[in-house]
Amino acid sequence: MQEIAPDVFLELRNRGCNNVVIRTADGLVVVDSAMRPSDAVAWRRQLDELGETRYVVHTDHHPDHVIGNWWLSGTVVAHAGTRERLRDFTSPPAWLERFDPDGIALMRGWHVRLPEITFDERLTLHVGGVTVELIHMPGHTLNTAVVHLPEHGVTITGDHVCNGGLPGLHDSSIAATLATLDAIQALGAQVIVPGHGDVGDAALIARTRAELTALVDAVRTATAAGESRDEIVGRIRFEDNFHGSVDGDAGYPPEMVEEWQRLSIGTVYDQLAAAPGS
Repeated sequence: MQEIAPDVFLELRNRGCNNVVIRTADGLVVVDSAMRPSDAVAWRRQLDELGETRYVVHTDHHPDHVIGNWWLSGTVVAHAGTRERLRDFTSPPAWLERFDPDGIALMRGWHVRLPEITFDERLTLHVGGVTVELIHMPGHTLNTAVVHLPEHGVTITGDHVCNGGLPGLHDSSIAATLATLDAIQALGAQVIVPGHGDVGDAALIARTRAELTALVDAVRTATAAGESRDEIVGRIRFEDNFHGSVDGDAGYPPEMVEEWQRLSIGTVYDQLAAAPGS
C-alpha cells in the first residue's frame, strides 16, 4: 500500500477497483474491497497490522467493489440503493475463477455482506478524530457514493473518475455523471483517488469529463449522420483499460467485455434519444 496523505493508504495491487484505508486513532475506515479471494485474504492480514477495521464503505454495488467484503471485519456502510442492488447478489460471478482459480476454494460459505448502515443523501462518520463524509452522487451508477476527507484534502470518487479511460457505462446516467464531475471538483480536494488507476489531482476530473464528452459527441454525430442504433452500437468503441489482462491474469471473458461495450454505447444512444438537444 502507498500512503497518499497522512494515514490514508491506497492499494493498487488488488484486481478490481482501487481500495483505500483511512487509519484513525480509533481504527480503520476501508473504502471498497478486493475482488479476488486470495487478494482479499492477504489484504485482511495487512489491514489487521494497521489496526482494527471499524467501517467498510462501498462506493457502489458492482462485483469488483464488494466481493471481498466477506473477509473484512467492521460495519458495512453504503448508499441505500447499493444495499437494494446487493440483495440480488447471492452467488459469486462465474467469471471470477478466471482471475483466481486457486482462490475459489476460499469462498466456501461466501456471501456478500449487506450494508448495515445506509444513507440517502449524506452521512458523516466521525472516527478517531477524522471526518469521513459520504455523499450520494449519482452518475456511474444511480447509487454511487463519493467519500470526502476534508481534513486531508482527499476525495475518493468511485468509478465516476478513472485514470486510464472510461469505465463501463451500462448502469450510468450520462447527464448525472457530468453534473457529478462538477460537484466533485467543487469539493476542492488536492488529491483525487479514482475508482481505477493512479491518484491524481483536479486535472484527472477534467480528463474524465473530456473522454466522456468525446464519446457522447461521437454517438451524437453518428446519429445526426443517419446511422441506426444497431450500427452505432456495433461500431463505436471507447478504450477499455480495466477489463483486459492485468499482471498476467486472463482478464474478463472477451465476449463479456464486448457486451459491456455494446451496452455502454447503447446507454449513451438511448439517453441522447430521450433528451434530444441535450
